Amino acid sequence: MFDLPSYNQWNYTIGGSYKHFSKNRFTTIVVSRNHLNNSSNKYENNDFTLSAGKILDYQSSEIENKLRVEETVRLQNWKINYGVGLEDVNYTNGTFNKLPNNITLDFNSAINFQKYSGFGQISKTFTKANTTVSFGTRIDGNNYGENMKDPFSQFSPRLAVSTKIYKSFYFNSSAGIYYQLPAYTILGYKNNDGVFTNKSIPYIRNKQVVAGFEYL
Repeated sequence: MFDLPSYNQWNYTIGGSYKHFSKNRFTTIVVSRNHLNNSSNKYENNDFTLSAGKILDYQSSEIENKLRVEETVRLQNWKINYGVGLEDVNYTNGTFNKLPNNITLDFNSAINFQKYSGFGQISKTFTKANTTVSFGTRIDGNNYGENMKDPFSQFSPRLAVSTKIYKSFYFNSSAGIYYQLPAYTILGYKNNDGVFTNKSIPYIRNKQVVAGFEYL
């Protein structure tokens, strides 16, 4: 008989936004909070009455409090968007796991760190050519580890082109570099000596090219 884990998960998201309009522009302020809670248990032979036979006991919680401020400006065929973001992260993890190779993971960890970002994008529509060109950049950083502190190390340029080729048909293409924070389970991992082993981990980088057709 397979040993199947029992899962329990719940989450919520709450937030609000404020927009202020003025001539040719508007400002947006967004505040939000999301909370994800996970638990998982597994017993030998699926016998949940034997606490001594427990081979997995996992509890984790992820809380993110976010603030974003951005400005959008429209000038004739130009659109300019820029802003900044701040985020406070709290992550806890309690793991007990007996692995098949007779190794047991048993640790509790808690991390708190702050993430910060800046972004900007400029777009122009060329009416005669039925084409819109957009160029943007983004920087991301946080104070979890030394390899993540400098936001300019995570500099992400993006370029997109959309062309109307016939009536309601469009050809869209884009290219860019994107950075993503590793999963909190990786950042919050401790060895059995109680030491965080992934403090030197960098952001995950992805180079992406996308093209396709659209009917609107």
